Amino acid sequence: MTVTLESLALTADILCPDTDALPRVEWLEMRRQGLGGSDVAAAMGLSPYATPVSLWLDKVEGREDTDNERFEWGRRQEVPISLAFAEKTGLEVTRLPVMLRSKVSPFMLGNPDRFVGDDAMLEIKNVGVNQAHQWADGPPLHTRLQGQAYLFVAGPQFEVVHFAALIGGNQFVTFEVIRDDELIASMVAACEKFWTLVTLKRMPDVDGSEITKDALKAHYGKAELEEIEVSNEFVTLLEQRALAKAVVKMDTEKLTEIENEMIVLMKGAEIAMHDGEIVATWKKSTVLAHPVATFTKRTWNVPKQKGKK
Repeated sequence: MTVTLESLALTADILCPDTDALPRVEWLEMRRQGLGGSDVAAAMGLSPYATPVSLWLDKVEGREDTDNERFEWGRRQEVPISLAFAEKTGLEVTRLPVMLRSKVSPFMLGNPDRFVGDDAMLEIKNVGVNQAHQWADGPPLHTRLQGQAYLFVAGPQFEVVHFAALIGGNQFVTFEVIRDDELIASMVAACEKFWTLVTLKRMPDVDGSEITKDALKAHYGKAELEEIEVSNEFVTLLEQRALAKAVVKMDTEKLTEIENEMIVLMKGAEIAMHDGEIVATWKKSTVLAHPVATFTKRTWNVPKQKGKK
């Protein structure tokens, strides 16, 4: 049976029937009209790639197109990965480049990679080898949330989302995840709170992540004012900053003191043993300091001790 938008009997509005026909700039603008599946984890503060603040800045102000070679090759890998999934599972896979909008919660959008039959979906991931550990027990949380978001947007008749991932270019894995209405309810509630901040143009609370820092720097990077009168809140933050820097300095000095004492107790040895086990090493390593120069230094390695968390 040929799967079409009509045969899927979607209980969602079709925001765009063919995103392939859209210029990229228009597609990006359409994504700003709501929260797509890849936005959900960030809105909930659970994404390793974005924070509520960085996502909010994207939705409210827009940001530069971050498309790059990694994303391009990820898209190129979609076809062979989907073909491999169909071959290994025997399931019918259909690509329908549609942008969906939830009828229940219009701020929720969905652009599934593929449909499987007429009641399931397939999400395709090209995973770097350095992220392989995240897939040891199935899709990582932020990826699961993406799949559940698509199930919600498409409608209750969609019960399963499949994941097919190519890890490190040579390991192919598949997972089947069942619809979780309890998780979906909490997810949609969290996304609604975030989207309210977007509509009110009220920034979420900032956090201490580098992702948020980079997003704020990009947003406020161009000096539009020479000076500004600040409130007592800013002065309080200055005091907190000074205290935090002092604590960091003290912690750094204390760490150095501890390591210096360890050096004395090791008497120049490279390996420290205790009760027959290696508890630390302080070995020489060669460091490339310049394309034509290297230097040697000793670095610490402290293995995790048995029975200790």
